[in-house]
This record gives sequence, C-alpha cells and structure tokens, in this order.
Amino acid sequence: MGKTTTAELDTAARPARESVVEIGAFVLITGAVAFLVLWLSAGMDWVRMWPATVQAGGEVLDEIGWVFGVYVPTLLGFYVLVTGEQLGQVSNAAWRRRILGGVAELSFAAIVPALVLVVVYCVSTTGMLGPLFAVIPASGVMFFLTVQLGGFVVFEPSIQLADATQSQARARTQLEALRPRSQRRLWAVLTVNLLAVTLVGGAVLGVTGGWLWLSEWLTLPLLLSWAAATCLFGSFVAGMLAARTVTAQVLAGAGVALVWVFTAGMVLSLGEAVDPAGPLTAALVAITAAVNLSALWPLRRSPRILVDWTLSGGFRAARARLWARSYRDSTRTIRELTDVGSGPGFRTRLGTAWAALTNR
Repeated sequence: MGKTTTAELDTAARPARESVVEIGAFVLITGAVAFLVLWLSAGMDWVRMWPATVQAGGEVLDEIGWVFGVYVPTLLGFYVLVTGEQLGQVSNAAWRRRILGGVAELSFAAIVPALVLVVVYCVSTTGMLGPLFAVIPASGVMFFLTVQLGGFVVFEPSIQLADATQSQARARTQLEALRPRSQRRLWAVLTVNLLAVTLVGGAVLGVTGGWLWLSEWLTLPLLLSWAAATCLFGSFVAGMLAARTVTAQVLAGAGVALVWVFTAGMVLSLGEAVDPAGPLTAALVAITAAVNLSALWPLRRSPRILVDWTLSGGFRAARARLWARSYRDSTRTIRELTDVGSGPGFRTRLGTAWAALTNR
C-alpha cells in the first residue's frame, strides 16, 4: 500500500460523522434562537407557545417552496465545484473547499428550525399531511449534500499536523488530570445513584415521622420522580466539573444553584397543598442534598467504592473516554501526516537509478 501524498491529504474528505456533529451543533444554536423568538412572540406565555408555533409553521409553509428552489441548486453547485476540476486550477483550492463546506453547513442549520415548524403545522392541522411528502424528501437531499460538502472542510497538512499534535498533548494532560475516576459503566452509576437517593428520601421520610406517607401510593412515584429530576441536574454538574474549564465550572455552579431554587419552589408548593408537609419536604431536601454530594464529591484520597459509584467519578470516567478517543485519533493523524512526502528510502532510490542505468 503506497504512501499518502500531500495533494491527496489536501483534498481528501473527512468522515461524514464529523460533518454531522458540526451540523448538529449549528442546529442547536439556530434552534435555540428560533425557540427564543417564538417564546417572545407568544408574550413569554407557555400556554400561547404552541398556537404561536403552529401559526409560524403555516407561514413558513407558504414560503418554503422558493427556499428549496434556492437551496438545492446552490448546494448542487457547491458540490459540483468542490468535487470537479475547477478548483484544481486554483492555488488556494483547499481554503475555498473549506469556505464552501462551512457555508453549506451553516445554511442547512439555519433552515432546520423552519423545516421543524412546517412539520409541526402539517401534523397539527387536519388535511395538511400532503406537503410533508414533498418537504421531507427535499430536506433529505439537502442534508445529504450538506454532509458531503462538510466533509471537505479539511485543512492543509501543516495545519492538521499542528492541531493533531496540540490535541494529543491536551488529551494526555487531561487523562492524567482525570485520575482517579470510576471503573464502572456510566449507566450503572446513574442507576445506583437514582436508587440510592430514593432510599435516602424514604429513610428521611420515615425518620421525620412520615411513615404514613410511605403507605400512600403516590409517595414512591413522587420520590422517584424527584430523584430522577435531581439526578439529571447532578449529572449536568458532574459533567461540567469533569470538563475542567472555567466556563464549565461557572455552569456547574449555576446548575447547583438552580436545583436548590427548584427544591425551594417544590417545598413551598407542598407547604400550600399538603398538611402536614414537613416529612415530605424533608425527604425531597435530603434527595437534593444527596445528589449534590454525589456530584461534588472530591475523589482524591477517597475509597474506591466512592470513586466508582458517585456521579463525580462516573462522569470523570465518561470524560476520560472522550479524551482517550481524541488521543487515539490525533495519534493516528500524526502518524499519517508524518508519512506524507517521505518517499522511498536511499537504498531503494539507489537501486532504481542503477536499474535505469543498466536498462533492467
């Protein structure tokens, strides 16, 4: 198998998975903006949010025809330009491929909220399913072309090598910093935490004199639901702390504050609806405290059982697996790029020259 040439690396397409991930990230951003606009248009009233969404979908459906008429030919033109020979005559062809691929990804991400609104309108309105048979296939064609174009967002070998070297060093540093960490599967850690904090809530309910509550059929579903909700917050906090960035630390602090705000709101609501509410509110507060303790638990010098089964240890392990994958991918990239242009060795070149001189 021959060596990869510089030209091949300069124009090679990257895996479609990477392009899909980038498109997904852009869609999250455009979707959040569209959601905010709809929420504001509904007067920040959740009750009016759905009718406003359906109305917006009907308005978008009236305009979607000319949008497809612009997008699909444009993406096809990009695709022909990127894969054809036109760019081969340009000195900065790779840069132009990156620009076209990036524009294609951003353009498709920008139209996804509109497509979702159309689907919501068609599904919610009687007799309007027909347009979906045109919208969905056209959207599929656009997504396919965008993924293919996004695959050409490839940088020059020198830039790729510098990025891969930096990624490898960063991954090595992070893997070292994320010790100790759990040796258990994340789903197992989440399940154990959910059951454990539910038991904590039940125990506190009994200790505070709420044994009669345990006989009520709604009590266990309430404790389980609250445990699941707080474990979701705790997972967010543990995941942010495992990211080890300043922004993530701030978000983790915000997550802790938010879960306590919700707990306070729940306690106030129960105080108005239930009498006596003391034992039940104590159980909910205990669940919240247990989840936060699991998410914030310091792992250094901790027993192995706590490292393995706290949310902190579980999400450090999940983050470490991501860094291990990054280290593997960057190492492979470095190996491929350092082979570029090395060519045959001295003895091989000398033998070739001798064969040419002797006409063999």
